[in-house]
Amino acid sequence: MDRPVINKRLIASYEIDFGKGKTVVNEYSPSLTKDEIELNRMTVKNILAKVLGRNEN
Repeated sequence: MDRPVINKRLIASYEIDFGKGKTVVNEYSPSLTKDEIELNRMTVKNILAKVLGRNEN
């Protein structure tokens, strides 16, 4: 499977801990406002918590 080509600049990269695991999130969205970026961060964290939280049991 080919990796996607990202044509935008990186604005944030951070690790999120979920119990025994970690994941890295990279954000490439220079056209978003600060409020939109924060909302997207919370959405990503919530989705990852739901998905990875089920796999820990």
